[in-house]
Amino acid sequence: MLEVLDADAMRAADAHAIAHEPIASLDLMERAANAFTGELLRSPLVQGAGTSFLIACGPGNNGGDGLVSARSLHQKGYPVRVVALEVERTSQDFTANLKRLRDAGMLPQVFDPDAGLDASGCDVLIDAGFGTGITRPLEGRAASFAEAMNATGLPIVSVDLPSGMPASGATPERGQVLVRARLTLTFQCPKPVLLQREWAPWTGRWKVVPIGLDESFIRSLGARQHLLELPDIRRLLPERGAFDHKGDHGHALLLAGARGRVGAAVLATRACVRSGAG
Repeated sequence: MLEVLDADAMRAADAHAIAHEPIASLDLMERAANAFTGELLRSPLVQGAGTSFLIACGPGNNGGDGLVSARSLHQKGYPVRVVALEVERTSQDFTANLKRLRDAGMLPQVFDPDAGLDASGCDVLIDAGFGTGITRPLEGRAASFAEAMNATGLPIVSVDLPSGMPASGATPERGQVLVRARLTLTFQCPKPVLLQREWAPWTGRWKVVPIGLDESFIRSLGARQHLLELPDIRRLLPERGAFDHKGDHGHALLLAGARGRVGAAVLATRACVRSGAG
């Protein structure tokens, strides 16, 4: 069972790892981004070593994750192009990874809203714009950046969350600018927004990527929501012996349906049989 954590809780889990593992923030970013890259390369969107990537990086730590992923993909021999929203007013870890990227021989372009994003020759776009760092709708250059990602027509893989999407959810505003991801690889825990149908058109398929945060500390945060997984359900099902009788595993009485409305009864009966009732 997975804890579902909002942005504040995830920041607390990151801070706990930095203080108690201990690990430098820059090294934690490296670990998280490399975990993202590994999962990305196992995705059906990546068709062999010739797959080329366009990586769109915002100015914060989500953008820093994108820079680490760009360097990793480059070192593995994949064609990579990086476009950064900013290169001056950026987070400390972004700045450090920008230097590492340049030292690796890669020179990111700076986003020009008038020109958009040149996706020629690219197969997959990585959205490393803003992740869980957004608390209000995108506007100005940030909104143009997200719109330019969508306009490329490439399949988009978002780092942690699609850009423009608040981790806590709520409801999309009319005309709100959001990156429309084909795949979202979210760090360590699901975010509330990923479980809300209103946001599903933008999240695409999503998957949790473990990054080695302290599970006991995460449990201590007292998440208000949890996500059941298949192993959780399997543990609830009794193991049957080879010669068990159907009556050895209890009986079920279903009171369901009405004339002309048997759908619920059929579904409930099938579920009852599948769950193992006698």
